[in-house]
Amino acid sequence: MSGWILLVSYLEFYWWWREHKPHMHVLMDASQGVLTGTPHWRAYQNRLLGPALVHALGWFSALPLKTLAIIGLLSSNTMLYVMCARLGAAQGITGWPVAVPLLLPWAVWRLGSHFWSYPWDFVETHVLLMLAYLACTLPTARIGWLVALFAVAITSRESALFIPLFIIIRAVLTDFPERWRHLVLALAMMVAGVVFVQATRHLLFVHSSLPEVGLDHAHAALGNHLTFDINQADWINFLATGAHRNAFILVIVLTVFYAGAGWQLWRRNALSGAALAWTMLAYMLAIVRFAHIKEGRIYQPVGACTALLAFYLWLHTQNPRQNHASKTTLPG
Repeated sequence: MSGWILLVSYLEFYWWWREHKPHMHVLMDASQGVLTGTPHWRAYQNRLLGPALVHALGWFSALPLKTLAIIGLLSSNTMLYVMCARLGAAQGITGWPVAVPLLLPWAVWRLGSHFWSYPWDFVETHVLLMLAYLACTLPTARIGWLVALFAVAITSRESALFIPLFIIIRAVLTDFPERWRHLVLALAMMVAGVVFVQATRHLLFVHSSLPEVGLDHAHAALGNHLTFDINQADWINFLATGAHRNAFILVIVLTVFYAGAGWQLWRRNALSGAALAWTMLAYMLAIVRFAHIKEGRIYQPVGACTALLAFYLWLHTQNPRQNHASKTTLPG
C-alpha cells in the first residue's frame, strides 16, 4: 500500500503547494516571528514547536516550510494507514478497507484550502491522530502516553488542552479504580497548560510584525481572539450568499459526525471512543468562540483523526458486541 500512501500524500501536497507557492515568504514571516517574539498576533506566541521545526529544517532546505509540509503529510498518512491496519488486523480486516480512510484527510485538506497555513497545523495533525489512536487502543487505566503527548503538544498549540479534556470525559463515562486520580491529574494538566500558554504569551511576546497590531493590546489579557459575533455574521452571510461554502460544509459535517459517532459508540459500550468523539465535538464548538469558522485551514488538522475515528466506529458496526479497544493495547 506504499504507492497508495504516496499518491494520497502527493495529491494533498499538490493542492497545498498550488495554494501557497506564490506567498511562501509571507507564511514564513508569519510563523517564524514566533521565535523572535514578533508573530502576527499574541495568540501565536506560545506555538513554538512548529516554527522550531521549520528553523531546524532551514539548515538543510531552502524552503523549510515546504519541506515540513511534505514530511508532515507523508508521515501523517503513513501513521493513519498503519493505525487502521493494526485496528483492522485485530478483527481480521485487511486490504482496501484499511486504505480507504486516507481519502478523508485528503478531502478535508482540499476543501479546507486557505491563504494561510502554519507549521503548527501539521504538528496538530499528528497530535490529534495520536490522541485518536491512544483513545482507540490504550487501556483505560493507563495514562502515561497521554501525559507524554500533552507535554509535547502544549509547546505547539493551546488545543493540547483537549487531551486532558478527553481524560476527564473518559473518566466520567467509565468506572475504573483510577478514575479519580485521572480526574485530578487531568485538571492539573489543564492548569499547567494554561500557565504555560499565558506565560509564553506575556513573557516572550515583544510586538506584532503587523504595524497595525503593534503590541496587540486588544488581546493582552487572554491572548485568544473572541470571534462569536464575527462567526455569527459570517454564518448569516453564508446562508444569504453561500460565501466560504467549503468551510461551512466542513464545520457542519464534522460537528454532526462527532456528535453522532459519540452517541453510536456510547451505545456500543465503546466508551473511550465515545469520549474521543465528544472531545472532538468540544473542539468544534470551541472554534465558534475562539476561531474564524470561514478559515478552512483550521479543519485540516482534524482530517486524519476523524478518519481513524470513523474507521473505529465502522469496526464496531461490523462486530457490535465486541469492545474493540480491549483487543489492541499499548504499554502505558
